[in-house]
Amino acid sequence: LLPPPPPVLPAERLSSQQKQKHSSFISKNTTRWVLTICCALISGLTTIIIVSCTEKLVTWRTEFLAKSLTNNIDSNHQYWIVFGWYCLISLLLADTASILCLYYPGITEAIGSGIPEVKSYLNGIRVKKFNNSTLLIVKMIGSVLSVGSSMAVGMEGPLVMIGAYAGATLAHCDDFDIDSNSSPLLHSIWIWSTSDLSYFANDAERRKLITIGAACGFAASFGAPIGGMLFILDDISTFFDQDMFLRILVANSVGTFCLALYRGDLSYYGAIQFGSYTGSEDNNISDRFLEIPWWIVLGVLFGILGGGFCKAFGAIKKSTGKQFNTKGLKLLRITYISLINSIVMFLLPSMSWVCHDNVDVYGNNSTTTTAASAEQQFFCDEGQTNEMATIFFGSRGKAIVRILSNPGQFYPLTLLIVGIVFYVLMLYTNTTSIPSGLFTPIVISGAALGGSYGLLLKQYVDENVDPSSFALLGVGAMMAGIQRSTVSTCVILVEGTGQMKVLLPVMIVVVVSNYVAYLVHEDGIYEVLIKLKGYPYLEHGKDDLYDVFTVSEVMSTPPVVVREKERASKLVKILKSTTHNGFPVVDDRGRFKGLVRRKQIVALMECGIFEQVGPGDDAITMSIKSSSGSINTSSVGATSTRSGMGGLQGLMHYAFHIKDDRYNDVHGEEDGEEDDDDDEEEADDEKPKKTTRDMDTCSSSLSFTPSMEEVEDIDSDDEEDVSKVSYYKKNSDDETTQSDSSLLLTSSIVKEAPKGFARVGLDRKNNVVIIKWLNPVYKDDVVDLESVMNRGTYFVPEDFPLSKAYNLFTLLGLRWIVVVGGTDGCTVVGMLTRESFLDAHIKEYTGVDVNAFKDR
Repeated sequence: LLPPPPPVLPAERLSSQQKQKHSSFISKNTTRWVLTICCALISGLTTIIIVSCTEKLVTWRTEFLAKSLTNNIDSNHQYWIVFGWYCLISLLLADTASILCLYYPGITEAIGSGIPEVKSYLNGIRVKKFNNSTLLIVKMIGSVLSVGSSMAVGMEGPLVMIGAYAGATLAHCDDFDIDSNSSPLLHSIWIWSTSDLSYFANDAERRKLITIGAACGFAASFGAPIGGMLFILDDISTFFDQDMFLRILVANSVGTFCLALYRGDLSYYGAIQFGSYTGSEDNNISDRFLEIPWWIVLGVLFGILGGGFCKAFGAIKKSTGKQFNTKGLKLLRITYISLINSIVMFLLPSMSWVCHDNVDVYGNNSTTTTAASAEQQFFCDEGQTNEMATIFFGSRGKAIVRILSNPGQFYPLTLLIVGIVFYVLMLYTNTTSIPSGLFTPIVISGAALGGSYGLLLKQYVDENVDPSSFALLGVGAMMAGIQRSTVSTCVILVEGTGQMKVLLPVMIVVVVSNYVAYLVHEDGIYEVLIKLKGYPYLEHGKDDLYDVFTVSEVMSTPPVVVREKERASKLVKILKSTTHNGFPVVDDRGRFKGLVRRKQIVALMECGIFEQVGPGDDAITMSIKSSSGSINTSSVGATSTRSGMGGLQGLMHYAFHIKDDRYNDVHGEEDGEEDDDDDEEEADDEKPKKTTRDMDTCSSSLSFTPSMEEVEDIDSDDEEDVSKVSYYKKNSDDETTQSDSSLLLTSSIVKEAPKGFARVGLDRKNNVVIIKWLNPVYKDDVVDLESVMNRGTYFVPEDFPLSKAYNLFTLLGLRWIVVVGGTDGCTVVGMLTRESFLDAHIKEYTGVDVNAFKDR
């Protein structure tokens, strides 16, 4: 026999542990950067696809109409033919985009920009899922069709959500397994390549990847890597770690470089371009100083417009949610809004005074009319250009460049009409059921109104005024008034123009517009949408409103608690009778020990983590005392005596690390005035049919089918079998092609419990996972919750100031806080959730309206 190895000295052991930790840190840090670059590449490539398809669609539509315009342009009959084709094409594109969201495949989450959902998720709220491939496809196709329909929408908002989708997908890429039966080699390679990604399947890392993806999408929209990072920091992300700055900056650079590579021009790396803007050549400080009053006036005017837009948007969204509450009515609404959009944009350029001679506009005497330029002529005389048609028809990006580069080529009245038209149309269009963004119409409306303002100043006040500068300031003021973005808006305009001299006027205009808009309407456009969707969004800086309250005044009580070990039958009843996603764990004297999540309880029962004990509570108490916090191996699915400690610990490991996937759960929207007509579920008479799914769970690998006597009768309208809430892959019975987890489950459970343990269901009414069926063999067994509970859950005493609890929620992104009290100070007396801080909840519990304390 070989002699035993020499004992390891403490110093050597410590050195070895430090090396392992250092190696682990390097590996995790490397993986983080790999995921960051992958997220940037996915976001950049999807941006290229959307931009390319949109440009091709707009070019086709423009050339198709232009050919009709060049034929018999003097014929009145031809005029109405072109008008009919224009309305029909726009209508088909808009309705197709709406049908994709409402009917087939019916992904309502693709409606709108998606920025409010991303912002809510990054605030710590469970929102509707957006990490599925169908949503990505619908969002991309719908955005292309919406922009191509000539409606007042943009692609920039959807690009932010698509970028966030890329981050969410990478956080779950280890879930996308390859079937071992079809390709054992690829299955093994996939398991090996994603084995280190389990560390990133948590809230913190997932939030970071989603933040990076959203920043990439915004940066690609404006070609502003730094502006995209500041937009996320300023407007979207609630929690921003220090290490995120470099990761986001690198990711934004990679994403925008992809678009520049597609364009073949390093100076053209954004979906929106500001053209060859140079601004005023007069940089004399005294002359520029004299323009400050006009900057302030512009900021005030646009602040009123921005605040009024947000207020009107909320009112329209709320009223249309009540009136157009079915799919058919929603489709009808997008139909008539599309027709109104087409009529307005086609008839306004028909006015005779909008025609300019080509020599005055472009500095040439060309009189040749081609299909490419016919939409610019638009029934004007030979050698003339219809200045309004150059904005309404063709590419919106080119229209922005024309206005910002030289507003002087337009009449002031033309720009005023264009600005008002886009302002009104984007107000109604973005409340419809299509994928849409606000950035492009905001830029066009702001540039047109600002350019008109500058032209009027040049004409009636000072001929040295540069209208292009005021057009750019109009863009910044409109963005600040509607979106309430401040720092990011300033940086975006500086990056987009490459002119540092615009920074001071932009800062003044943005600050003034933002403040005035706040006076008109407190919430920006994203906050309006978040409130309409019913998300319990918690803002920073509101804690002083709750100084007079304690947590005991608003907490939810009595709390639903579970013991360290609980009967399986009782847990089934608790899961079915409550909608809570977290349960405080207490000992036999009711003292707080930790918190266990609903999905952890479901996973333990799904995998048969049961322990056999005698009848009565005394037997459970004795079992708790005997285990003393360690894992008891007396019974796991009645087989742990054979499976041994290793198998049980492996199952416990899986149950403990259940992914808290917020996308699998939908935040239930309240009925009533706060309903969002675009994102609410189908009407009661249009509920989707129940579909039968194969169980993709631990017990599904057992291939069992419970008998009809064993299955509890359940209303199919309320509950259904669901595979999407499962946490384990379906594996073959062939052990040679199974993953390690499958081998573990098969060896320790399948042979001993062929009938299965539990069946998972989804309570669709409350959107929570439940145990739909429990094997009667295990109903009297207990589930060890102590082994998987979170021992680091935050808890506060019942006399804790509510303002401090609010700070904990906003600074740490919590979803609940346990409130303890009683004679010993350790008894669970209530729970705090995000809903506890809503104004309506506080008023209901205390009778005090906290809004009365706000300083206006």
